[in-house]
Amino acid sequence: RFADDVVLLATSKKYLVAMLEDLAKATDRVGLELHMGKTKIMANSWAHHASSSSYVHAMGKKVEVLPLGASQAYLGRLLCLDTLHETEISNRLERAWKKFFAWKGELCNRAYSLQHRLRLFDSVITPTVLYASSTWTMTAEREKQVKSTQRRMLRGMVGVCRTVLPTGDVY
Repeated sequence: RFADDVVLLATSKKYLVAMLEDLAKATDRVGLELHMGKTKIMANSWAHHASSSSYVHAMGKKVEVLPLGASQAYLGRLLCLDTLHETEISNRLERAWKKFFAWKGELCNRAYSLQHRLRLFDSVITPTVLYASSTWTMTAEREKQVKSTQRRMLRGMVGVCRTVLPTGDVY
């Protein structure tokens, strides 16, 4: 038995501590143990105004309360209660660039046909960007950010640089 990504939602610190203690008792009964060093608490701005403490005591141990605006990795996503979509889109694009550079030898190698390189791009880079994108609220600015990153990667694959003309237009 293994479970390492659990989210508990509570309306108050008191309920959260009670839920943590109940979870610890339940896991202990089946031979599992909570790792309190990896357990984190995220709170919205309303909760942060109610309490300025950076720790909560549960089961005789300290549990860190993340600062307002902090993000936490959860199930492959980066969660932030203040800027949920911006944080996650930036995270997805950063991961896509890491994948792009990991596969750059194949993606930018002209010894492979452009068709094969585009298929590799569509099977490796595109899913990295679009993971959980169905939960995003897309705005024109966010869509522009994703599309411009994609075009930049594709230009890198074909070896084309953007040129700024003396008129200021981009070619």
